Formats: sequence, structure tokens, C-alpha cells
Amino acid sequence: MSIAIPEGMTMERNEVMYIIEVEAIRSGRLSEMMQLSETVNPEIYVTDLETRALGISWRVKTETDFSVTGTTPNPWNTNTNITFELPQDGMVSFKVKDYTGRKVISTIDQYGAGKNTIQLSRSDIGHSGVYVYELRYGDKVISGKMILID
Repeated sequence: MSIAIPEGMTMERNEVMYIIEVEAIRSGRLSEMMQLSETVNPEIYVTDLETRALGISWRVKTETDFSVTGTTPNPWNTNTNITFELPQDGMVSFKVKDYTGRKVISTIDQYGAGKNTIQLSRSDIGHSGVYVYELRYGDKVISGKMILID
């Protein structure tokens, strides 16, 4: 990426010129997946073509929406984890239904802001089959399927 401003531009120390917002499409740290090219020197030209080093400053987004990562593992036979994130502390309703719509689990618990996990075991569900889980936080509902195998 290159920006050319022939007439120049005055900036204060540590002033941000632009922000690049990226979204991960696979698991991992973006800071480990992205880097400045070593082929072309990352630099900024200041007065009289004097150069300064250019770097990347990483900021972690702290505010999250209610989201569910899914069931791991899925399919499963002994235990599985359903991981979800909350933007702030709150009550979460958790339900599991079998393929006929029969309620197998129904709980309401308080969870903290950030990442949370609900662990299920075979004894919680019973027999093998396809199940639908539902997490409700505020006015948002997220559901998913899981398969319990023998």
C-alpha cells in the first residue's frame, strides 16, 4: 500500500494517519499472520526525503457481540463444549431439544462478560442422535446442531 501526498501533510507525533481494519477468516492471531514486507523497506518520507521507520500497531477489540463458536467436538460421544461470548455479564438461557422437539435440557444461568463454555456429557443427553441447542441472551437467540454418536 502506498499513499502519495505531493503537497505534504503536517502531523503531530503519534497521530494516526489511517487505520486498516481486518477480519479473520480462520483461527489464529492476526498479528502472527500479517507483517510488513521485507522486500520493500516499510518507511515514511519526511522533509527533504528523510526517512522514518514504519510499523504496525495492534489493538485488540475489547467489545464483543453475543456469539456462539459452536460445539467442539461435533459429532461427539462422551463430552462436548459449547463456547460463547457475551459483551457484558448477563443471564443466558440454554436449551437442548431432540429431533422430535422434545426438551432434553433447559437451564438459565448467570455468565460473565467474555468467553464462556457449557460442557455437556453423554449422561446429560442420554442416547445418540441429532440435537438442536439454543442459547438466548437478551433479545438474541443463537441455535446450532450437534450429533451424539455411540
